[in-house]
Amino acid sequence: MLPRIGSQDRDIESWAEEFSRVMDLSDINDPKKIFAWAKECVQGRLKGIIDDLKTESDTGTNYPSIEDIKEAIEEYLEITPQEKCFNVKSLKIRRGESIKDFNWRYGNLYKNLNVGSQLFVTVKDYTNSIISRPFIRTQVITAQPKDIEAAFKVAELAESATEVPQYHNVNMFTDNQPYFDPYQNQNYNLFTQHSGDQNAYNNGYSKYPYNSSTFNNNNYSNMEENKSYQNSLIILIMLIK
Repeated sequence: MLPRIGSQDRDIESWAEEFSRVMDLSDINDPKKIFAWAKECVQGRLKGIIDDLKTESDTGTNYPSIEDIKEAIEEYLEITPQEKCFNVKSLKIRRGESIKDFNWRYGNLYKNLNVGSQLFVTVKDYTNSIISRPFIRTQVITAQPKDIEAAFKVAELAESATEVPQYHNVNMFTDNQPYFDPYQNQNYNLFTQHSGDQNAYNNGYSKYPYNSSTFNNNNYSNMEENKSYQNSLIILIMLIK
């Protein structure tokens, strides 16, 4: 999407950076096409300002660069070095924007200031620009960097510390051998052991010394002994009478 310059916009540096980025992403490097797209970003008198930058020569039509367009718009809007400095000091990181991308944007605006204006942009201004990232901001304040460039490095390092590593599935068994789980193996042995017990039960406990046949024979013998004892007792009572 083309970045546009509204009637109240005065941060032309940021517009020029974003416009240049869009042209690069769209693989547009023909000066004529860049010139045409730049006019689509503005309205009213600013279109005429850009049009005035186009010149004719014996070799053909000469089109302005993005830097030429930016400077012409700033001159028309009477943007002063002090205002440019204020734009840098009040710059804020965007939602979802990485620290690295923000530092690139902040750094470009900072470098475009004259040397005198750069002295008014402090590390504290930078930490206020990333106030929506409290952890990273705290790391920068604690590190007490001596200048903006050093603050950039601390912030980017702090951001890398908050990134969640992505692990990929790795085949740990290069010999194609199945994984041996002692618990699964133990459960398997227990299961097969109980299966054997069940089979033994179904076969009349043939694997045990006191199986079902032994139990039945002993039970029958005991019943016969009790019956014989009862008969003897009856005969004895009859004799007494």
